[in-house]
Amino acid sequence: MRLRDKKITSLCIITVAFLAFICLRVGGYPESTSKPYNIPQTILGDSYIKHDPIAINNNSDFSDQGWPGSGNVDDPYVIEGFNITDNATGISIKNTTVYFEIRDCMVSSANPSSSHGIMLSNVTNGVVQDCRVTRHSRGIYLSHSTGCSLSNNTVYDNLDGGFYLKYSSSCILTNNLASNNSIDDIYGVGGIYLENTNDTVLSRNRASTNDGRGVYLKSSYGCKLNHNTAHANYFS
Repeated sequence: MRLRDKKITSLCIITVAFLAFICLRVGGYPESTSKPYNIPQTILGDSYIKHDPIAINNNSDFSDQGWPGSGNVDDPYVIEGFNITDNATGISIKNTTVYFEIRDCMVSSANPSSSHGIMLSNVTNGVVQDCRVTRHSRGIYLSHSTGCSLSNNTVYDNLDGGFYLKYSSSCILTNNLASNNSIDDIYGVGGIYLENTNDTVLSRNRASTNDGRGVYLKSSYGCKLNHNTAHANYFS
């Protein structure tokens, strides 16, 4: 090859490399697909009000305890904006048929607790949204309930799994995150577990770095799963 041709070839290689470098700098480096989820590290927040554990055992308890709302579909009872740090169950609602919403609450324990964080039992028309639950037994536990919705909640560092629905039906779980939850049995479910729960929708939920399985349905029928992610669990 002539010297002139070699110079032209070298110039072309340098030019292509330079253009590739400029494009990379402008477009940015590709984001890693294995980037861990951002788990909140703090429990206390200036915008939250410290509160003792809340226990609702029937419809009338909402009004008797002074919670805002009337229990109708357009005016549900509302429990909102509290920081509950206690070894007992943070929020427990049982045996209700009225509409209610638990919003934007932080539920934790100073020490790892054998009690559930948020527990709904034998309720209908309940909503839990934008809550964080940590250092309890199960993060959010729902049993014998119908027509409930769990959305935008984060449960992490709990002892016996993140979300557990049992003997329930017609519920919706949307955009929740279960991460770093433990279980005694590695073959169990540390993320999202439905047992004997029917006609329920799971959409855009994430289960990451939990013990056991990320998402698991047992003896549950008519359920729909859309765009959920199980990542880096013991059994994903």
